[in-house]
Amino acid sequence: MTIFNDHFCATCHAMQPKDAANGSLMFNPTNADKMALYSLFVGAASKSALCTGKTYVTKGSPEQSLLYDKIANATPACGTRMPPGDTLSAAEIETVRSWIMAGAPND
Repeated sequence: MTIFNDHFCATCHAMQPKDAANGSLMFNPTNADKMALYSLFVGAASKSALCTGKTYVTKGSPEQSLLYDKIANATPACGTRMPPGDTLSAAEIETVRSWIMAGAPND
């Protein structure tokens, strides 16, 4: 959750879900229950009209994970790169990739 907090993900995602504002994904990493946050991402499909059918985190497959696509690619398959106006460092992107490759353990 440190990466979420460090990059102010709650700035957009704590607002009411809207496709244009936050891809219809609402969460607040600063006060979210860890299990609830995990369940929101791992194995869950996007509710956004822009990214319909894409899974946020597919265990063992960063390339099939919307979260990874949106932080690692300048032009993701759908929607816009996250976080807007900022980018994660190469080390942070690798941390997310490695976590997904390891099966996205709930640790």
